[in-house]
Amino acid sequence: MTLVADHLTVRLYPARGAVHAVDDVSWRLEPGRTLAIVGESGSGKTVMSLAPLGLLPPGVSADIGGSVTLDGAPPVLGSDVGVVFQDPPSALNPLRRVGAQVVDAARLPRRARRARAIELLDLVGLPDPARAADVYPHELSGGMLQRAMIAGALAGEPRVLIADEPTTALDASMQEQVLDVLADLQRRLGLALLLITHDIGVVARMADDVAVMYAGRIVEQGPATRVLDAPEHPYTQGLLAAVPTADAAPGTRFVGLDGAPPDLTTRIAGCAFAPRCPLAVDRCTAERPELVDGVSCHVRTHARSR
Repeated sequence: MTLVADHLTVRLYPARGAVHAVDDVSWRLEPGRTLAIVGESGSGKTVMSLAPLGLLPPGVSADIGGSVTLDGAPPVLGSDVGVVFQDPPSALNPLRRVGAQVVDAARLPRRARRARAIELLDLVGLPDPARAADVYPHELSGGMLQRAMIAGALAGEPRVLIADEPTTALDASMQEQVLDVLADLQRRLGLALLLITHDIGVVARMADDVAVMYAGRIVEQGPATRVLDAPEHPYTQGLLAAVPTADAAPGTRFVGLDGAPPDLTTRIAGCAFAPRCPLAVDRCTAERPELVDGVSCHVRTHARSR
């Protein structure tokens, strides 16, 4: 089953003003593949993925244009698409036992729910899943909680899994374990995985395809190996240049992106990245670039490295 975003636009209305969070975004996620959405915090990754499913913060309304469809029909949260949220301690109710929350999306009689919760917790590799089903969230470690979140996302037997920063706040060993669980489940269940992250290492390990977002728009999109090995957009190049390398000499200065992302409460006339771009030309501030074919990728820029 193919998940397709077609010219998706999301405008949010928090307490004041409007935020142009997602602007004309399109992509395809095929069965069994992983599409990584990567970019800085505030680039629109999470809103793009969750707003069409009705998952918005309390008190925030939205206008959504374009569409997200699964084999041509609107996807159903739970049965078609499961979501793994980035902060399990906040996403789980501290007053309910873990097993009861894991099966929230499953349509089961009460007497069958605990057995199904244990089955799902075992599926994601939790040791002693029967005990894990009966405890409260604070009794599990961060890595165990993230596995429980993955188990809950699978309760409705979806064909697509959205993982929103699934390794945030985990130490390196726990990150590896959670990624191993996701990769194993994808292989065993044939899941399509939409992976939202700012971690280039996670992208390199997990992704088949990559979409790089900046200020609500996709600026570069293509096969992961192509985007990571030979990025064409200056923003993608900057993101990759900021990744520390294991062979860097002691005292090597960190290289980051200068400046800050733009204010999305106003419409941007030209390229949103132009004020931070070392290759910007006059055209960049006056004309919005379109997403065009690059070398096996799609790139949105007037500026090119020379």
